[in-house]
Amino acid sequence: MAISTILLSLFSSQLFLFGIIILTIWDLVWKGLGLWRSARNGHTIWFLVILFISSLGIIPIIYLLLHPEKKKRRS
Repeated sequence: MAISTILLSLFSSQLFLFGIIILTIWDLVWKGLGLWRSARNGHTIWFLVILFISSLGIIPIIYLLLHPEKKKRRS
């Protein structure tokens, strides 16, 4: 079998499409959380990095772990 035939069958399969959809949803969820928290904390550099670098959620997860949400004090 030629490599082009193998690649064509892989990219045209429903399992591949399902995997792409799952990875896209995964990335959007983490990116949204990272963007939201970095904007609230005023971390402009982190916001831009998360916005422009596609990393399947790895960079937003790192940001969220390094900058946990601060607890609000009761007045």
